[in-house]
This record gives sequence, structure tokens and C-alpha cells, in this order.
Amino acid sequence: MKKLLLSLSTILFSAFTFGQVNIVQSAPPNITGTGLRGPSGTLARSFARVSSIIQTSELSVIPTNTTINSFGFVSNAGANVQVAGNITVYMLNSADANFTRGTDWATIIAGMTQVYTGAYTVPNTATNVDLALTTPFVYTGGAVYIAFDFNRTGTAATTGAVYGANNGLVSGCVSQVNQTAAPTTLVA
Repeated sequence: MKKLLLSLSTILFSAFTFGQVNIVQSAPPNITGTGLRGPSGTLARSFARVSSIIQTSELSVIPTNTTINSFGFVSNAGANVQVAGNITVYMLNSADANFTRGTDWATIIAGMTQVYTGAYTVPNTATNVDLALTTPFVYTGGAVYIAFDFNRTGTAATTGAVYGANNGLVSGCVSQVNQTAAPTTLVA
């Protein structure tokens, strides 16, 4: 099972003491690419819902009680055109070692913090896309669940974006896409 790199692909963490310290952590590692688990921008994937777990070992350089101020995706290859859309991102601290939130969207996001809602442009090049969180998230140590809900608002791409992913964790991610409406049940 492929696990999203986008889950915490580029996160800027800020801790405040006498100044601001920024830590950029790419997690999970970019081992392979997938167009199935990120906002690809194609007509068939006009609506995409994805949830993944980022394991504790992938976040070990981040100090406990660090505030996460941004979240991002690593695009290994862009869509054939930029595609406008909207995205909502959710996060949850956890002690889980594997994904255990099920496949029902309402159950998956229950208890999660909505950390971003706004515009998202599917890139047409290989790039990092960072989103400044509308609600900063305090990382308390352990694993982190990420979920996102994307809907395309612009003209669809004929070739979708491909995002970095890690296929090393079996059952680390659930997702589903649809052309006409946001899916309510996701699959592993």
C-alpha cells in the first residue's frame, strides 16, 4: 500500500524562544510517486479525500510541543496544466503505529483539528507546494494523522500531478476519488 509523502511532505515547524526556529521535515520519505493519493487535477479525480498516518519514527527530529505552521505536498511531476481547487486539511496527534481510523470519512476526521481551508492549485511542474495553516497545530510527539478533502474548481487537467510517496507501510493510507461528489467511504 502506498503511503502519501504529501501527508507531511514539507512542514515548517516553529518553536519560539528568543527567536523563531524553523524546522523543515519531509515525512514520510519520498520513495516512489503516485497520482492516486493527491490532488491530481484530472476530471476523474475532481473530488479526492485521503487520510494517512505519519509514524513516530518519521517525525523523530521534531521536538514535542512544537507548533506546526505549514503543511505541504511534494510534486514529483506536475499536471499538464495548473488546476484550481479548494482543499481542507486536518491533523491529529496519535500514539498509533498503524492506520486505525477506518474508511468512513466522518469517522476519520472525528476529533481531528481542521488546520487549513482554502485555495489549492495543482502544480504543472515538479515542485513543493506549501500551505500556511489557518490554525497552527501543536505536535505533542508520537504519530500524526493527516486527512485532506480536495475539490477541483478550475478546468481539469488531462494528465494529473504525481506526488512523492512511501510504499513501505502496509495499510498506512485510505483514499477515494470521484468525478461528481466528495466520497464518503474511502478504501485502503
